[in-house]
Amino acid sequence: MVWTPPDPPLRAQGITLRLFQREDGASIVAACQDPAIPRFTFMKEGLNLPEAEQWIERANDGWATGFVRFAIVDVTDRLLGQVGFAANDHYGSAEAFYWLSADARGHGVATRALTLVADWAFDRGIERLFLLVHPENDSSHRVAQRCGFSREGVLRAFERFKGQRPDLVSWSLLPGDPRPSPR
Repeated sequence: MVWTPPDPPLRAQGITLRLFQREDGASIVAACQDPAIPRFTFMKEGLNLPEAEQWIERANDGWATGFVRFAIVDVTDRLLGQVGFAANDHYGSAEAFYWLSADARGHGVATRALTLVADWAFDRGIERLFLLVHPENDSSHRVAQRCGFSREGVLRAFERFKGQRPDLVSWSLLPGDPRPSPR
């Protein structure tokens, strides 16, 4: 399947999901200063501006291969974080992911963004969306629950992650599962 950004962009309750722009680089660098982002995501610790600009370029190029990334922005176009998924056409599934800057947390932004992405992915043929969450990432577990994901269990030493093999908690969402409306 070919993935292209939605037009118009996805919107709900004060947030918009759009492509990343070069101007987002400084905000990405600032967000990655928060220890939780490099700890629980694949974002690099100590990310600098040239690396962030390269990351943005790769993020936007990834759409062609089913690696869909949205910038989450507020009504002033201030970057709040990212949300997206890696689609697996063979299985009709996608692994969802997200991160938020520290100041954007606790306001329902991740829940609204992930719900928007889930609805959009299901409308385009994804049959199963899943999250893999570090056992100690309590905030992400709460987001998964609020979005209607079902906790499936712990995947022991699931994959290499920054020199380790942590356990990960698997969550899944199917198109018919109840979930909140972000609108």
